[in-house]
Amino acid sequence: MGETSGLTVTQDPAGRGGVNADDRAAALLAAIVASSDDVILSKTLEGSITSWNPAAERLYGYSAAEIAGKSASVLFPADRAGELLEMLERIRRGERVEHYETVRVRKDGGLVPVSVSVSPIFDSAGTIVGASSIARDLTAQKGAAAVLAASEERFRCDVECLLDPLFIFKPIRDAAGRITELEFRYLNEAGLALYGMSREEVIGKGQLELFPSARDAGIFDAYVQCIETGTPGRFEVPSFDENGVEGAFELAFFPGDEGIVVTARDVSAVVHAQAEVRSLNAELEQRVVARTEELERSNRDLEVANEGLGASNRELEAFSYSVSHDLRAPLRAIHGYSDILVTEHAGQLDSDGTALLGRVQANVEKMSKLIEDLLTFSRIGRQDLRVGPTAMGPLVRSVLAELEEIELDRSVATTVGVLVDAACDRDSIRQVWVNLLANAFKFTSSRPGAEVWVDSEVVGDEVVYRVRDNGVGFDMAYAGKLFGVFQRLHGVEFPGTGIGLAIVKRIVARHGGRVDASGEIDRGACFTFTLPIHPHHTTEDSHVS
Repeated sequence: MGETSGLTVTQDPAGRGGVNADDRAAALLAAIVASSDDVILSKTLEGSITSWNPAAERLYGYSAAEIAGKSASVLFPADRAGELLEMLERIRRGERVEHYETVRVRKDGGLVPVSVSVSPIFDSAGTIVGASSIARDLTAQKGAAAVLAASEERFRCDVECLLDPLFIFKPIRDAAGRITELEFRYLNEAGLALYGMSREEVIGKGQLELFPSARDAGIFDAYVQCIETGTPGRFEVPSFDENGVEGAFELAFFPGDEGIVVTARDVSAVVHAQAEVRSLNAELEQRVVARTEELERSNRDLEVANEGLGASNRELEAFSYSVSHDLRAPLRAIHGYSDILVTEHAGQLDSDGTALLGRVQANVEKMSKLIEDLLTFSRIGRQDLRVGPTAMGPLVRSVLAELEEIELDRSVATTVGVLVDAACDRDSIRQVWVNLLANAFKFTSSRPGAEVWVDSEVVGDEVVYRVRDNGVGFDMAYAGKLFGVFQRLHGVEFPGTGIGLAIVKRIVARHGGRVDASGEIDRGACFTFTLPIHPHHTTEDSHVS
């Protein structure tokens, strides 16, 4: 005979020794009760405990020996004393008490939440002689529920505090599984304010039911695609304020547990600012075109004859004044609007808006450089030349030193050959070297072994100066465009205003010289210009760096 947690059973693990089937079944049942994680106990109809499994010991703290024969009322809190009497009365009537949640008292006085079910115990004659009780510890479940409730409350508070409207839609499908409607399941306060409706007027209603235009605007279809594919998306829709001024809302949506979550952000300020910038850019482009046409007309007048030189100079003076003042005014406005967007509306910009704003600011800088180059170009024809003997070797080396300091992250092999002195205006010819050498550095930037060569030779009473490189080169079919204003043979991968070589040509022409260029795609380029030789010229030996 063996005893397990108050249950008396006959055990024969091997199933031998004449033990009958009923005894083996009782032993197996006792083993199941002993190994169960649920509390299993029995009591008389008066409430005295008669059996107590190990799970009961672990949960309530009493050993089987301690609790045997005691009233089950020791497990009931004082405010639940009637619960035991009511339960036993139902058992006497042969009823079962299905799972219900309640509280029990541990030996140490602590309370533990449990789920309990109670069943009658019958003897062999079918008479009810007691009750069996099964209880499950709900501590972990209650704790998880509390954490979940707290999390939901925090989420609700966070969402309700959002300044942007937020909606949650549940898809409604037909018999074929197609989404026919999107039901409002949640709106935060900002969402209700946007629609000017109460929560009762919206929750449970369909999007198309309340806003039929959502289908025509493409919003409904965009939401359905998001739900079907699980891919987040964005959608911009126009809006109008109480004064009829057009703005826009950006809808950002992504799949959620119940269907789709949507946030709406008012981007009207950004839209208005972008429209203003576009308008200013268009105006600026028109002014640049107009001023460029004026400049080209002035250049043609100067090249045809020297007649009317004074009038042309006055036109250039007026042009320079216009460029310096008229064109810079919209640039300052663009710069100001850009700063406003950065400082006051940065939080309303997504990654695309920030990138677009960066492009605007980059274009403002580019236009500023363009205006400076235009002013330089226009001044060349009016400045007096101070012609004198110029040592070309030191001049070229100083320019190379400046460029190498700027391009510290690059290694460009430069070879300076024989450089003959010339009679020229040192400052303006220095600008020629700066423009040509800077071009050579720029168009070799994609070459791992960039090389630049500089040399000269005497031809008659002139000096021919050469700048060669092993850069990207150019198609000779377009060589005639190289020295024109705003003529560029390469794309945005090589920045520039298209005026640098025009400046070179004008400076050299004022010295009575000529410019030329030759090249081949991906095989480099060579630019030459001529100057009058100085009667007492000297030369320098070659130099490699």
